Amino acid sequence: MTDLVRPFYFGEQRVIFVDGQTRGYRAGFDLELSHWVPNQTPVEYKKNTSTEICLQFIKNPLPEYENAQIINNHLDVDGLLSVFVLQNPELALRHEGMLVDAAQAGDFNADCKPSSMEFYLALRKGLDCLKVLGISKEEAFFEGNRFVHRLLNGHRVLEVEADLLWLKNQSFMLKTRVYQGKRLAVFYFPLELQKRYPDRDCFVIPSFDCGVVRRELLPRYLRNREDLERFKLMAWDLEDGICYQLLVPEYSWAETPDYYNLPGKQSLGVNRFSFDTGQLQEAFQRLQEIEQNSGFWSINSEIQPFSGTEDLKFPAFAGFLNGSSLTPSSISLDQVLDVLTGWETSL
Repeated sequence: MTDLVRPFYFGEQRVIFVDGQTRGYRAGFDLELSHWVPNQTPVEYKKNTSTEICLQFIKNPLPEYENAQIINNHLDVDGLLSVFVLQNPELALRHEGMLVDAAQAGDFNADCKPSSMEFYLALRKGLDCLKVLGISKEEAFFEGNRFVHRLLNGHRVLEVEADLLWLKNQSFMLKTRVYQGKRLAVFYFPLELQKRYPDRDCFVIPSFDCGVVRRELLPRYLRNREDLERFKLMAWDLEDGICYQLLVPEYSWAETPDYYNLPGKQSLGVNRFSFDTGQLQEAFQRLQEIEQNSGFWSINSEIQPFSGTEDLKFPAFAGFLNGSSLTPSSISLDQVLDVLTGWETSL
């Protein structure tokens, strides 16, 4: 059977906006297929990633959009795969699981089976190469589409094999998880472990959708292997106390109807949101009352996924800080955990 390939136009006519901003959107005429917040994606298509949304659309298409333009304003893995799905519906459906896994790895740092992770990392390296070439957005999407075809047809990227092996060899780092509740996981990094890996960092927060970063002491894909839908408390020893950093689930910036959603989450505009932190504020106040070191137990009330200070860059949103920097607390992990598990019951 010959695959149907939909055209990817740039110009004026009926438009499908995918995975991004919708400047020029015409209500009742154009269509949005995106998990960005806010969005106007029809409820029957809503899923966790834009790739999944587009897969829902090709399973139940609207005939008036058969020859629509497809517009995307940025080139990342989920964005490219969303366009790919609309352009290549039959091929996309044959590889649905792998495309979904790759989109979630890119947008949410989700873990997935090795074959899907290999596909994601290879595609990520391909997109990085396109950026270096400095070609136009249109050319980059066309070349990216061709590269997805090559990967699905068995092409392999040798550099990815080393990254996959490295990730596999880091599985022992999951032993740093010392607590796993319904909505909270806690990871603790003793000083001895940090000294064993001096070239790696407990609290490095890599750029969005960037693949393997070997500076991470606990790779974020492993961190999310069993705990994607949990808040994470990251705790690591220093000579004069323990640093604490609290992370929201890493899909929280998007609309994700199939995942646990933050309590009282509200959109504050594109790529800005807040949620109900009242119970957490009470917990942090109790910690502040017994804190003996200089600093404050602080919460970012407004979360901006693509900005923020280095120590509270998304998904980090709270912790013990002096100014804008994380600083060691005098409070033991057992005490902090006792307070935060009380907060967890409210989630």
